[in-house]
Amino acid sequence: KSKLLLDTTRLGFEPLSLERFRNALLRRQGVTLVMGPSGSGKTTTLHSAIAALNGPDRHVVTVEDPVELDLPGVNRIAIHPAGGRDAAAVLRSLDTLDADVVLVSDIGDPETACAAFGLAERGPLVLSTLPATAAPSTMARLVHAGLPLYLLARLNLVAAQRLVRRICAKCRFDDTANVAGQTLIDIGFPSDWIGSFRVMRGEGCRDCNGTGYKGRVGLFEVMEITDGIRNLVLAGATAAEIRWTALEEGMLTLRMSGNEKIRNGVTTVEEVLRETVL
Repeated sequence: KSKLLLDTTRLGFEPLSLERFRNALLRRQGVTLVMGPSGSGKTTTLHSAIAALNGPDRHVVTVEDPVELDLPGVNRIAIHPAGGRDAAAVLRSLDTLDADVVLVSDIGDPETACAAFGLAERGPLVLSTLPATAAPSTMARLVHAGLPLYLLARLNLVAAQRLVRRICAKCRFDDTANVAGQTLIDIGFPSDWIGSFRVMRGEGCRDCNGTGYKGRVGLFEVMEITDGIRNLVLAGATAAEIRWTALEEGMLTLRMSGNEKIRNGVTTVEEVLRETVL
């Protein structure tokens, strides 16, 4: 925990994705969700967000199970379902605390999701996680969980993320000659990009225990909930229709984010293929 990275600029966001994520955090109301499988770095991203928002002018409250990190000035509330203090019950009681920002560790069940969106409807900015695979499918999942559409309209932004290993800085070398151009095209690179960047790899050294990797970095798919996307959801659009609209509005998919990391020499083709789909 002492080495937890609490800086949104160093997590792996591409510039446009980081700008959209920060803009969502600056809103005074609404819901921002971060999703991904267990171990994908969701907690680090959200704690980085509240570390950026924390200050004497904001009352920040977290509702967690368990409390994972102690930040000065942040009120932490531990969930205790066996004792009758589940997340939904705690969220319903937060109106009296006059919070500006509320972090909920997870809104995976329908009751907690409705309580979190209901709280955002009445006042604070709510940040939370959801165990889903991609940003566009989140809204359909919330609707299927029974969340009323008027509450779903409070959604500001959805970010999906994965973690890949960083190439070791001590033993990285240019491996472009061993990677076929067609391989790069097959994973999503435009043909006119081939030859314009170097494909890096780690050779393996004492510093990285012979693995060629040291550290991890996030891949991010950030979907801003614009009026166009919100209207699609209210009209009952499919996840595929929402995805195409988000792509037209500049969203980078997880694969696109991974390809940017390959192009910048941060990670390898194998790591991106392991965590993303085209």
